[in-house]
Amino acid sequence: LKSRIMVASGGGGGSCLTSTRTFPDDLDLDYRNGAGLENPSVNSYGYYPTYPCTIPSTTQTSGNSFGLGKNGGSSSHGTGGGGAGYYGGTFCLSSGHGSGGSGGTSFISGHTGSDAITSSSTSNNITHTGSSTHYSGKVFRQTEMIDGSGCKWTDQKTNDCSGQVQPDGTIASGHTGNGYVRIRLIVSGETWNFDYNGTDGTDGSTQSFLAPTSGTYRIETWGAQGGSVSNELIGGYGGYSTGEIHLSNDEEVFITVGGAGSNVTVSSTLVDGGYNGGGKAYVALGSCSNQGGTGGGSTHVAIETGLLADISSSSLLLVSGGGGGAEYRYCGATDETAFSGGSAGGYIGNENVKSVCTWNYVTAKGGTQSTGGTGGTVNNESGTAAGSYGTGGNGTRTGGYTLSTGGGSGYYGGGAAMFSGGGGGSSYIKSTLTNKKMYCYDCQENDSANTYTVSTHGSTTHSDERDTTNCPDGYSSSPISKCAKSGNGYARITLINTN
Repeated sequence: LKSRIMVASGGGGGSCLTSTRTFPDDLDLDYRNGAGLENPSVNSYGYYPTYPCTIPSTTQTSGNSFGLGKNGGSSSHGTGGGGAGYYGGTFCLSSGHGSGGSGGTSFISGHTGSDAITSSSTSNNITHTGSSTHYSGKVFRQTEMIDGSGCKWTDQKTNDCSGQVQPDGTIASGHTGNGYVRIRLIVSGETWNFDYNGTDGTDGSTQSFLAPTSGTYRIETWGAQGGSVSNELIGGYGGYSTGEIHLSNDEEVFITVGGAGSNVTVSSTLVDGGYNGGGKAYVALGSCSNQGGTGGGSTHVAIETGLLADISSSSLLLVSGGGGGAEYRYCGATDETAFSGGSAGGYIGNENVKSVCTWNYVTAKGGTQSTGGTGGTVNNESGTAAGSYGTGGNGTRTGGYTLSTGGGSGYYGGGAAMFSGGGGGSSYIKSTLTNKKMYCYDCQENDSANTYTVSTHGSTTHSDERDTTNCPDGYSSSPISKCAKSGNGYARITLINTN
């Protein structure tokens, strides 16, 4: 047993009580499921409600015994056996009445919070190192531990209880029936996907990738769309960037996926833009119909962790810009403005797109490779804000009837706008990457090696480099190569060859 470097725990057995009785509201039955790093002690009932007892905890260093669940004991009404695991689960008795068995604990060598045993341990004397690394030196990378309730564990149980992927590819809280093991050889063509991991577009966290082998990897990123106000007045689309890089075994890169912008109708404060730098929007209550979108967040890959605006530009590998927020105002036939947000660019982001404007106006510009896009305005309204490195321009409150949209994030963000749409952010690819290109919706193209840009829609001098079969409209809600993106951002890493 001491040679085990990975253990997925088993669930505890039920008793006649756990299958037929009604439980009080405060009784947590999750103790019967296979656990992550620990299964805490819990109150149970030998024969509800007369005979309560406490099932002891099972941890990384204690339980029934190392590797073995406790056998069901003598009981007037039956006891469930403890689930096997790194340490096995147990049960409790009260006046001859027994509980269901608790689940065992899990272990992964290299997973934070796991506690490995020493090489000198024996069946009668198990000692622990306090380290997660097994004495053999074999460790797993990119580990994931999910208990029988479907909850993920880092060094403790998290609130992410979205379930386990089952052997058939479906999602369930826990595995039923017999156990299962799969070993997968990582070969050329292996792909790792990184979806937006926030909840409402404005939040999220940086993800990481640890190269499992030395080789050439293709990295693809898609930025997020800006906030739309209707099917016709849309937030600008996110850009697409791709390039190839050599990564050594165990070399780590960090991925931050942008969140989509949102539509704002009335707000008392600035509303946050899409995660990873999308510009904020402000829409004040007034007698007219006012709507404005926040900017979409950018997606980037870097050798430094953090939001784009917070890390050094020298650490960047790729950036795909986000789109600017759309806008609509109607206050009568002589006072109407309607703009779509500017889509993210390759080497330069798009300006906003006018549908209707009864006033003189200045468009919000897209970000470039060195500066943020300037803000846009209608009828010379003041308060527009330019984009900056990693951040779209933020809308500004300047009066009681303000309508101010956010610029898209990017290598350099697009400008915010007063009573019009925000500009799109620019994209970026580090010069040392190979086979690199940027794609963007209806955007300015460029033929320079380090800023090579192809437009996915509209006029182009690179029609042979478009994918009109898989991306006929120039954008898609799914992450399609050579295609701009609606909705949240995305990233993908593919092993091209090992060397």
